[in-house]
Amino acid sequence: MFGKGENTRSVFLFAVPFAPVLACLEAAQIGFVLLVGIVLFMVLERARPFLAGAVLVLPFAKPHLLAFFWLAFPFHMLIFLQAIQNRC
Repeated sequence: MFGKGENTRSVFLFAVPFAPVLACLEAAQIGFVLLVGIVLFMVLERARPFLAGAVLVLPFAKPHLLAFFWLAFPFHMLIFLQAIQNRC
């Protein structure tokens, strides 16, 4: 359990959040789905922008919970588009 190496990290990545995720889904809480949508957007944004935009459908399930995210999103996209234009 406390060994060194990649196997230890992968065990903790899957084992630690397992119980809370199941409890959240069992209690019919949608917070986990919102979090997955935002995290996937941030991960996929640079490599696959179309897929990243499609993943934002998940947070649209409850847009009022993410009001600050939706306020910051246009500014983030402006910065992202300027970085792309500067590269070319």
